[in-house]
Amino acid sequence: GVIYTPSGEELNVAVIHNSEGEQAVMLDVDGDRVYDVIATPEGEYICDVPHDIDVSDAELLYAQQHENAGYIQPNEFDIAMNQTNENMQNDINLT
Repeated sequence: GVIYTPSGEELNVAVIHNSEGEQAVMLDVDGDRVYDVIATPEGEYICDVPHDIDVSDAELLYAQQHENAGYIQPNEFDIAMNQTNENMQNDINLT
């Protein structure tokens, strides 16, 4: 989804949960369509996202974890990011 900073800047956000079920969010803070940081739902910084993951990666992971075949199809960004990888799955960290 999208959230807005106090100054009106638009940020892409994905709601995530850890293994204990606690909620957090991944934020794309620089607008490059790759999530950059993980924060609490209140916006407190937790850590940097350890690997490149974008919206379609997150949707694919969700679909795989919930036995659902639907996800956002790869876009030009994914294709460019995967030119160094032979398989689209290589830019997804399932751990």
